[in-house]
Amino acid sequence: MDGAPALARWLGTGSAARAAPTFDDLERLPYARMVAEESMRLYPPAYVFSRRADYWTEPDTFTPERFAPGASGKDAADRPKHAYLPFGGGPRICIGNSFAMMEHAIVLAAATRHWRLESIPGHIVRTEPRITLRPRGGLPMRVMRR
Repeated sequence: MDGAPALARWLGTGSAARAAPTFDDLERLPYARMVAEESMRLYPPAYVFSRRADYWTEPDTFTPERFAPGASGKDAADRPKHAYLPFGGGPRICIGNSFAMMEHAIVLAAATRHWRLESIPGHIVRTEPRITLRPRGGLPMRVMRR
């Protein structure tokens, strides 16, 4: 699914769509949160459990709806606790994880208000595990004004 139209629907139109999103807008931006969660599942900073087929339906597919309230099947909230660990877990969990996810959703919503991003046709994203996981050779995108 192309998440950009769905995110645009959640952002709405009119004066609310023109205002830069803030922390207070997070409750009205559930799709931005779902996109942030799914992005972290597919490309976590350091962990690789996130693509196991026994934990996720179509684990290599970008599907933000798997983080929607009421998701069912393998993508339900009752999945094993260790199936989604983008910031680690236990006593060594990143103390900034909640802030990072809020910031991720706000920046995503702010950027998509005015811009549409498209991947370059034919570019294959390959990951490069270093201190954190990153796209090898960058992530070329086409940026277009909405």
